[in-house]
Formats: sequence, structure tokens, C-alpha cells
Amino acid sequence: MLRSAGHRLFSVQQLISKMALIYLLSVSFMILSVLAANLIPNDLILKNLRLSLPAENYSVIFGSTQTDQWTECVAATVGIGRNTSELGLIRKSLLSPMLNNCEIAWNFLKDGTGEPNNYWRYWHGTQIIMRPALAITSVLNIRALTFFLFVSSFMYAFLTLYHHGLRLPALALFVGLFFVHLQSALFVLPHAADWIIGFLACGWVITKLNGNVPISLNTFSCAFFLIGLLSAFFGLLNNPLVSLTIPLFGVFSAVAFQKEKDAVGSLVLVLAATFFWFIGYVVSWSTKWLLTLFFVDGVFSEVSRLAKFWMAGSDGAIEGTWSNLVIAVGRQNRIGGIIAIIFLILSFIPLVRFLRTVGRNWADLTSFVFICALPLIWLAALKTHTIVHGWFVSAQLYISFVMVFSLLFTSWALKSSLFTRVRPNL
Repeated sequence: MLRSAGHRLFSVQQLISKMALIYLLSVSFMILSVLAANLIPNDLILKNLRLSLPAENYSVIFGSTQTDQWTECVAATVGIGRNTSELGLIRKSLLSPMLNNCEIAWNFLKDGTGEPNNYWRYWHGTQIIMRPALAITSVLNIRALTFFLFVSSFMYAFLTLYHHGLRLPALALFVGLFFVHLQSALFVLPHAADWIIGFLACGWVITKLNGNVPISLNTFSCAFFLIGLLSAFFGLLNNPLVSLTIPLFGVFSAVAFQKEKDAVGSLVLVLAATFFWFIGYVVSWSTKWLLTLFFVDGVFSEVSRLAKFWMAGSDGAIEGTWSNLVIAVGRQNRIGGIIAIIFLILSFIPLVRFLRTVGRNWADLTSFVFICALPLIWLAALKTHTIVHGWFVSAQLYISFVMVFSLLFTSWALKSSLFTRVRPNL
């Protein structure tokens, strides 16, 4: 729970001080860990890459959905390429040279040809796991580790919800997994990182908001600032929003289902969490770009060019139009969307009955709509990026399905023994 009204909930001075300390410690960790990862000799890594690196950029499993092995090859070859040893440790760590896709990587592994591409826009934080792991094991084993981390973090969030009596939200969290394509998130570490962060943060949020020890709004805000920092460090603009929306679902569940309302309602918490997550996310990326200025000219002009392209650009083959956006997202989520709509139609009567039994709490209702809409806003804001990478970025709609089914399960279970907590004030 948050501290009651008798305590100071928010102090700007303390918040800024805590955020500054978190930023300094986080950036120090990021820089030192990336430097340490690049101390590992490439020869140890190349041996295992030759045995297990995928030869194709994409594979097709679980039907017709692609698994993005291109990103896997990028993550596995950060710091690798012809003449990368001549760059020096700091320059190599910040420029992030890598072999641009699986086909280029295999050409390099076979005959040493292929110039590395400096992928300096990202921290490539997963290299602190990938490079040490590849020095002793194969890509296949890293996929197994990724799957284990995904499942373990999900179970932590699920069991935390269940332990605190939030059984219907826990069930919705589970059901939502079947409505989006998760292949890349299950097996490719840079894709999985944001999901792992999101599930762990969800469990933490539930524990703190439903715990006996009060948590201040300052601490709550700083936690989401840190989550944003870590999301930008480990991710590659794959599914960053899930590191925010999954814990937001935890915030909503903890507040909407609790027996006694705190002085701070769900809307304030949801908006604060979103605001400070975005600050952390932008600050983390910007720090990497600022560090890269020492070695690369035109950093921010290149970032600006790419931002404009990903938002609504076109290159002749790809048009960043609204119709193409709808087609790209709809193609990946049509089955899940159709099923969700059918359930909503079939549940019209219990939904109406449920909404009549609860008070009109517009703050919680606004929180519900806001969390549901966040993935749609993100996908629309990065229109061209969504069109190009629709088969994995559309998985960010996961939380929209989770929120809908949480509402449906609640309306169905008004008199069920599963529904042990008070009704949410939607």
C-alpha cells in the first residue's frame, strides 16, 4: 500500500535526488558491464558460433509465424568482425560493431570476410549475458536459458497475484499469452528481456502495494524510472512497452481489488508510473548517444532521421500509411482479436450486470482504458516500425487482451468462490 494521507506522499527534492543517484549507479553499471563483456576474447565466442549460429535470418515455427533470428545473430555477434580488435576496448564497447544479419555472420565465420556495422544506437545490454555464455556454450543453450527466464519471471508474477488473492487477474495474465505471437520473445534474448523485466516488475509492484510496509510515491516513481532505464539498456526497440504495461496491470489489479482504498488511487499511480518510465527510457538511450559523440559524427542527426522514418516514413518498398498499419497489426492478431470480440459480445449481459453492481469510479475506469490503449498508441506512434516488424512488435497488445479478459472474468465470477476479494471499482 502507499503511505496514508498523514504521511508525506511526494517530495520533489527527494525524488530528484533519488533519481539522480539511480541514474549514476545505473549508467555506471551499464558502462562497466559492457566493458567487461568486451574483455572476453572473440576466439572463444567464434568457436561456439560456428557450431550453433542460425544460418537464416528468420525461421518459421508454430505455424506461419516468424521467429526473428536476425536479432539473435546481431546479439550474438556484438563486438565481432574484421579488425574489431584494433578499435580498443572503450571504442569497441560504445560503437557496438556487429555482423548485420545471420547470412553476413556466416560468411565471416567461414572465411573471415564481412565488415562489421557499428550499431551504436543501442546499448546492447544483452551482450553482458550473451558474450560470457557464448564463450562456454552454444546459441541453442542460450535459447533454452531465455525460455527458462521468460517462464520463471511469468510464474513469479502469476504466483504473486495468486498469493495476494488476485486470482482472476492472475488467470487473465495467463490467458493473454495465447492471444499474441510470442515466438521471438520465448527464444531470442533481446526480445525476451523486456518481457522478463515486465513480469518481475509486476510481481514487485503487487508485493509492495499489497504489503504491510507502506511504500512512498517517491519510491514507486523511482522504481519505474529504473525500469525504463533497464528496458532501454537490454532491449532493441523490440517490445519495450511490455516492461511498462505488465507492471501497470499489476498496479491496477492491486489498487482496484483492494479492500480499503489508499489515499492515492490507481489513475495517479498509473500516470506517475508511465511518466517516470518514459523519462528513464529516453534518458538511457540519450546517454548512449552522448557517449557515442566522442567517436561518431552526426549522432543526433542520424537519430532524428531514423525517428522520422520509424514514425511515418517510407523508402519506396514500405509506405508508413494507416491502412498498412492496420493490415500489419491485424494480420498478426486477427485470431486473438476475433475471439476477444466474440467473448465480449457473448458476455454482454454479465458485463452490464457487473457494471451496475459497482460504483462509478471514473479514476479506475480511466486507468483501465489508458492501460488497454497504451499498446495501440505506441504501435501507431511508430507506424513504419510496426509495419516493418509487425510479427513481433504486435505482441505488445498482450496487455490489452489481459485487461479485457480480467474484466470478463470478473463479470463472470461475481458469485464464484474464486472471487475472494471485493469487486473492483470500475
